[in-house]
This record gives sequence, structure tokens and C-alpha cells, in this order.
Amino acid sequence: MRNRVTIVTLALTSIIAGCGGSDSTAPDADSTAPSNADALVSAGRSTIVDLWTPAAIGDTGTLKVRLDDGADVNALDSDARMTPLAFAANFGQVTAVKMLLEAGAAPDARNGNGSTAALGAALFGRPECLRLLLDAGADPELADENGTTTFTALSVPWDFTKVIADLFGMPLERHPLEIGREGCWERLGPMVNIWTAAATGETTALKARMADGIDVDARNPTSGATPLAIAANFGTLEVVEILIDAGANPNALDANGGTPVLGAAFFGR
Repeated sequence: MRNRVTIVTLALTSIIAGCGGSDSTAPDADSTAPSNADALVSAGRSTIVDLWTPAAIGDTGTLKVRLDDGADVNALDSDARMTPLAFAANFGQVTAVKMLLEAGAAPDARNGNGSTAALGAALFGRPECLRLLLDAGADPELADENGTTTFTALSVPWDFTKVIADLFGMPLERHPLEIGREGCWERLGPMVNIWTAAATGETTALKARMADGIDVDARNPTSGATPLAIAANFGTLEVVEILIDAGANPNALDANGGTPVLGAAFFGR
């Protein structure tokens, strides 16, 4: 992100405390005190000329000015190729997310790598941002170019998540992230399909889908794989046991003629 990362990193320490509500493990609180950027805007001397930086730092005063000026609410920034909504969701800026959605931001707008704001909210453990996005119609099944969805983003390892956060200049600690992801899961759990539950090892969701009457040998509409094959590929042992006990076919073929046993052997499970 080059210049924008520098702007965001510097601004986070000097502006964020006086801006709109943020998504964290603490209760959300919208400050009514003017931010440094708000003061500059009112004086006609704001140095923030884009839409993405105020979205990331939660500077709702500047964000409103840019939106009122007619800025494209779904535009991708030239460095990270991300929408303002994705920046706001990644950084947990609840009020900015709400403002952008009310201004017409598409909840499922894709970033340059195919990711969405909801995926970023889940990845960085922003449950209130995720709630707003889901309420606005965001689809948690949408995948980025690597196949990661909002659901599976919750399982991205800490070390990798921290690397991504560092690239954004985003302060991130492990324990708050884990708590935030738990909050995200509370919102996503009822929406998880049987194949995602099999991949992520979410046995509660798996049993819920089975109780809903979903066929344990139902084929994923994209890959043609059964839940058992997916669980075998991902090494979610408890899911494998539950599915076999429920009568799943261990010899079911996927679209490529593979079986659960072949997948387990191929991936070393």
C-alpha cells in the first residue's frame, strides 16, 4: 500500500481516538468530540483527499465530506486494490462501515483479489462490522482468489493473520483477535453449510445441518465433493467420525473420480 500504509499508520495514533466507533472486544462507543481531521476539514485545510484513509482510521467527519463531494463509494484504491468499505471493516471502524453502507456501498463489492469486506471483518475479528455487513445482505460464501470465504477466514492461523495486519500497519494482538473471531462465529454459525462445517471442523454446525435434514452425502455444487471427502481432505477427524457414524458413503466419488480415502492419502491425513 506504500503511501497509504504510511498515512494510515501515522493517523491511527493521532486521530483514531477522537473518531467514530470502532469494532473491538470493548463495547462500541461513538465519540462526539471532533477529531484532528474534523478540525482541518472545518477550516478548509484537510490534507486527507481520498476516501480510503478516513474509512480505515474511522475519521467519519472527513469521510462524510468526501461522500458529500460525490466520491465513488465503491472505488478501489490504487495500491491495495480495496474498497473503502473493506478498509473500514478490516480496521473495525463500525461507524464508518455503517456510513458507507448508508451511502450505497455494495456489501459484496470485490477487492482486487476477490475478497470482500465481510471476509476481512471475519479475518481480523470484527464482529460488529460483520453484523452490519450481513444485515446489509453480504454473502459469506463468496471466496477470494485463494478460495477463502468469510467462514474459512476465521480459521486462518494467527501467524499469517499477523503478517497481513503488519502489511496494513494495523495493530493486532492475538487474544483480542481470538475473542473477536468468536463473536464473528456467533453471527456466522447459523449460516454455515454442511461442506464448510466439514472443512473447518465446526461440529456444532455440522450436527445442526444434519438435524435440518441435509443429506450426509450431499455434493458440493462447485467441487462435487461430499462432506466426508472434504473432511478427509482437511483432516477434520471428529467430523469424519460423525459423518461415518451417520452413514456417509466412504466410497463416494467426487467430480474428478476421487474418494475420501484418496483425498486423505494425498493430503497426508
